Amino acid sequence: MANFHKFPFLVTLLFLLLGKPVTSKNQCTEKCGNLQIQFPFHLKNSNNNNFNHTNPQVFELSCTNKDETMLEFPTIPLQLFIKRIDYKTQMFQIYDPKNCLARQLLKLGNLSVSPFQFHFHEFNIQRNVSFFRCDSNKDCSVQQRESSGDFIDPELVSCRKVSEVLNVGWMIEEWEDDVTESLIMEWSKPNCSLCEIQGKKCKWKNGGKNSEIECFVCKSDGIAKSTVLLITAGMLHSFIYLLLVIIRNVSFK
Repeated sequence: MANFHKFPFLVTLLFLLLGKPVTSKNQCTEKCGNLQIQFPFHLKNSNNNNFNHTNPQVFELSCTNKDETMLEFPTIPLQLFIKRIDYKTQMFQIYDPKNCLARQLLKLGNLSVSPFQFHFHEFNIQRNVSFFRCDSNKDCSVQQRESSGDFIDPELVSCRKVSEVLNVGWMIEEWEDDVTESLIMEWSKPNCSLCEIQGKKCKWKNGGKNSEIECFVCKSDGIAKSTVLLITAGMLHSFIYLLLVIIRNVSFK
């Protein structure tokens, strides 16, 4: 019977390992898949009334049926997908779910992406970019290369040039340890960096009448799911232990 005494402990441990820490519900954040959405972003058709959606400095996102976060521009026939948002640095990572970012960049060219900007490293300068159609590449038929004189990329020998864009402000790069082809974009207004550094959230002051923001502590609605999970695991532990004690007593009679 000694082995049975270990069973409640193993059940509790299993609950703790499988249970993912989940933040409690609040009126400050939303989620699309694993991506946390908060001011100055918001999800289209959401019921979050924490900020004024009509303010032009609030950025509307869509959540697809595949839980992909999509950014659309009203003046550009372009759909960009967001993989990560860093609210402290006010930067976000753009990627393509089909791993063909060049196809989207061909549509973008050097058009303005206001109210956002492309993230520039110190060594970044505006440059010319050429696009090629490579029908033999089934995964991504559009390839992009920096225009560089007479140099011929061996991978493009069977491709045909379809466009050249001058003085582009973007650059395909990686986000930290993520090797996915990405564009890094950023926003400057509204500036909520200080709120994030203080561990607070950001919202419009006085309804955003003067486009001023203020920091505030986000209150949750009820108990966090992670806390509920721990309480449930503890109760289950006690119940199973009590049940085994009863079975043991009956067995020895």
